[in-house]
Amino acid sequence: MSKKTTQKLYYYFAVFMAFLMVASLILPSIAQNLTRNQQVQQALTPAPTTTPIPPTFPPPLTDFSSITFTQDYLHPSGLFYVNLPSGWTVSNNVNNTRQAQVSLNNPERVSVIELYVERPSTPVTTPEEVSGLYTSGTLASSWRDYDSWREAGERRYVDDRVVIDFVLSEGGVDYFAQHSAWTDGNLVYVVRVVVPSNASQLMFWLTENMPSHFHVLDAYKNTPLGWVGRYNQLTTTFIRYPNSWRILDGSTSLLDRPITVGVDDNTAIVVNTSEGNIADEAAASAYVSGLRRNIEIISVKAITRVGGTGFSVAYKFFTPDGEERNGLALLLNGDDGKLHTAIGRIAAGGVDLNSDAGRAQYFDFVTAMDTFS
Repeated sequence: MSKKTTQKLYYYFAVFMAFLMVASLILPSIAQNLTRNQQVQQALTPAPTTTPIPPTFPPPLTDFSSITFTQDYLHPSGLFYVNLPSGWTVSNNVNNTRQAQVSLNNPERVSVIELYVERPSTPVTTPEEVSGLYTSGTLASSWRDYDSWREAGERRYVDDRVVIDFVLSEGGVDYFAQHSAWTDGNLVYVVRVVVPSNASQLMFWLTENMPSHFHVLDAYKNTPLGWVGRYNQLTTTFIRYPNSWRILDGSTSLLDRPITVGVDDNTAIVVNTSEGNIADEAAASAYVSGLRRNIEIISVKAITRVGGTGFSVAYKFFTPDGEERNGLALLLNGDDGKLHTAIGRIAAGGVDLNSDAGRAQYFDFVTAMDTFS
């Protein structure tokens, strides 16, 4: 073999070895990217089932202009209301110390919307912290009505929200779901949408649009969860109170009559609307003094509430046995020209219920009075 031929062979061998070295670096990276893409594709694809999608599943809705929001629903907590999308009706609600939730169902579209607020035991302030609330255990409990569930792909952070996608299965049929959650540093707000696996565009549209139709009332964001809200459509008065309280007198159907809520006759609030106006502190004191015998005014302060302004009057009175009892009267001159009143009393004496000390000592009672508007 000539020296020239030997040099050529050596050159080809060197080039081949160089190719192998480069390939050893590039090919694993290519393979890794292909694997990752396959995993993403798999995450977004429902697992195959042995049961076909029932023929009752409707064709996916593509024109969302037919969905309107003309009817309102006030949650029993009185904490929020929802503009209901046409086609969806209230199917269930939850009202406890952990969560206030409503479920909306659309049988024609085989779709469910859940909207709820909750107050974490430890406050969260960022989308990442909100995401941390939804552990596998929490999610498993929330999807317990389905045969199986899994997260589809990675969690996403859109603006100030965390968005989690799911594939659910029930009876061999797959559904898509999307969970969108955000916080104001106090409460956490959640919109969850479930649709058939052929209606993902409807899911995206609802998740994007429902938050603007989910109205939590600012005045009550710092009040307890699990309370009951009572709204009178005739007089437009509203009050929230503990769910351990009950209606002692009156009826929710007789809107033109006073209604009394409370623990018993000793701890109660009477809500009423009448003709009249309270011009100043002197008039407020005179009004409260005329409610019963033996009333003494302790303090009066001006207040402003949704739909009116007026006065908060702390007072005391004495039982036939001579025991002192305290009370608080809210007198609101409504924007409707009516006088709206909440007259409350507690089974104790010796306190000014307008004072910080009185408010702290009788938190539930005073907070309920604070919600009156």
